[in-house]
Amino acid sequence: MVTTRFTAAELATMKDAAMADLAGTERWVSTNDALTAHLWKVLGALRDRPGTSMEKLGLLADFRAFGGGAVPDGYWGNTVTNTRPEMPAAELRSRPLGEVAMAVRAGYAENTEEKIRQETAFLCAEYEAGRLKRVLPTMTLDKFENTIVINNWSKLPFYRLDFGAGTPFWYDVPALPTPWTVLIAPTPADEPGGRDVHMAVPRALVQTLKKQSWTDRFHCYADSGEASALTFGSPKTGG
Repeated sequence: MVTTRFTAAELATMKDAAMADLAGTERWVSTNDALTAHLWKVLGALRDRPGTSMEKLGLLADFRAFGGGAVPDGYWGNTVTNTRPEMPAAELRSRPLGEVAMAVRAGYAENTEEKIRQETAFLCAEYEAGRLKRVLPTMTLDKFENTIVINNWSKLPFYRLDFGAGTPFWYDVPALPTPWTVLIAPTPADEPGGRDVHMAVPRALVQTLKKQSWTDRFHCYADSGEASALTFGSPKTGG
């Protein structure tokens, strides 16, 4: 597990860079689009697959935002869906940040109400046929081939939750079981507006990531001397 922090100022610079790439197009991307695109580009470079290989980005999303009111407000269940934008590895490495961020945004836009209803109908049919426990997401397996999965939890109120002992000062995740999985979380209350990024990478690449050049790649939008170091955790206990 590898963890690093992007400050609010760093993210603002990153978004500005992405928007500058889109100048004159009347297109727009969010801060999270820009960060997701940046992580995809850097991790794609780390994977270093042949230029013609297709790189896929698994985008997990809570489809309450896309369901058109189909999900009741009081529903307390799992409503996760996903889409998978893709592009050749060489193109991912070379395209400007703003263009990759637009691909991310277009990927989220694929979560239409029609798509969600089709997915729900499929799961209902499998349940009624007694096969639901045999249905597994293929994206987990695809991470060993051509997919990087990013799950953005940055809008979840981790640091506002209080179960009687006060709000937490730090949120962490256990070691993730499969490589090329990325979780984006909010930063603590004393450093608002940033993102803590938790990444599961293959052990064979850990020594590569310990080189300063990779910290520089992740934090190329940070002011000089203010880049957060990459923190390496145990593969058994988490970082």
